[in-house]
Amino acid sequence: MRYVGKRSLSSVLAAILTAVWVFMWISLIGMVGFGIHSLMAESGANQMAVQIETVGLRISIAGEYLKTPSLGSTALTLGVAIPSILLLLVLVYHLRRLMQSLANDEHPFQKSNFVHLRWIGISVLLWAVWSGTAHFVTAWHLVRHVSIPGVHFSAVLKPDVNMLILAGVILIMTEVFQGAVAMREDQDLTI
Repeated sequence: MRYVGKRSLSSVLAAILTAVWVFMWISLIGMVGFGIHSLMAESGANQMAVQIETVGLRISIAGEYLKTPSLGSTALTLGVAIPSILLLLVLVYHLRRLMQSLANDEHPFQKSNFVHLRWIGISVLLWAVWSGTAHFVTAWHLVRHVSIPGVHFSAVLKPDVNMLILAGVILIMTEVFQGAVAMREDQDLTI
């Protein structure tokens, strides 16, 4: 299978990323609508439950172990989720545009592809910082609302080191790509 051009891996990825792009916009609109509805509803929820899920473990907490939530819970959820989706939208947009460019053109070393690649690197870097912060804020809020005798909860700020390294590699490769774009422009001028 070819990597660039029509009927290539990049064209398949472009189609998948377009579907993801549409789904993310629908999710964002739905989330905003749900948030507005939740903020306008009565603040005293009858039954509240918290679910903590990690790899291989799911903990559900309900009833007397939960303190009454406030409107701040919904605002916090929206305050974490909406910027997360917006940041992922920027990432998917530039990935999608890069794959579309590679699917439609046999020459990948173009300035527009360099710009998309740079935004991908910046988005991954911002995601690495944001996701660690968002997880900490969410955990901190959860710790304030869950009280189980004999169980201690604490919020830990832990950056995603793997994503930071990935962002660094993408940004370094972007600079290499910029050099290839400049070489191609020079080559086009000499012919």
